[in-house]
Amino acid sequence: MHEIEGLLSSRSIDVCLIQEPATDCKGIYLFDRRPYRVVASGVGPKAAIVVANPAVGILTLQHLSTPHISVAVFTVGNRRLVLISAYFQFLEPTQTHVDALESVLDSVSGNVLVCADVNARSTLWHDRLSDDRGEMVVELIGRKNLTVNNLAGSVNTFINRGSACLDVTLTSYGVNVADWTAVHNLTSSDHAIISLHRTVRA
Repeated sequence: MHEIEGLLSSRSIDVCLIQEPATDCKGIYLFDRRPYRVVASGVGPKAAIVVANPAVGILTLQHLSTPHISVAVFTVGNRRLVLISAYFQFLEPTQTHVDALESVLDSVSGNVLVCADVNARSTLWHDRLSDDRGEMVVELIGRKNLTVNNLAGSVNTFINRGSACLDVTLTSYGVNVADWTAVHNLTSSDHAIISLHRTVRA
């Protein structure tokens, strides 16, 4: 978490969507204090949204957030973007998490950006393999008409004893993502740091 905080500062990052954050008795470790604003739900949340730039607006959609999904509306001027950070717990049924994310997507409107650790593999997001878990996520993407922004030829987002692409960046129509990159060695995590710039239609 200290490494992430350093990246937020050194790279002037506005917002960070985190899966499996470290927690303490106050909430999300290190970010549960000023100047950060944090969107997370429940005890020991598995997904969070951290806002580092005080100049941007953020509205927590607490009624849609769960320990595994954080939802907020990000605004700059007259531009509005629904942010969703989601973590699909590996030891829980993927369909449970797919259904929960679909319920959130059914409840929001406008421009949407989803950053999710789906713990699933598919060639749709440029893994070399597809599995049954991945197929459930692919079906959700099709039903909700989402765009996968992971780039072909990028490094696998997860590297440990093996490697796979488990982290997916999804957008609705009207959201353009530029400079999508996945980079290891910026932190000690076995997941890559994914960075991007986004533009939305006014």
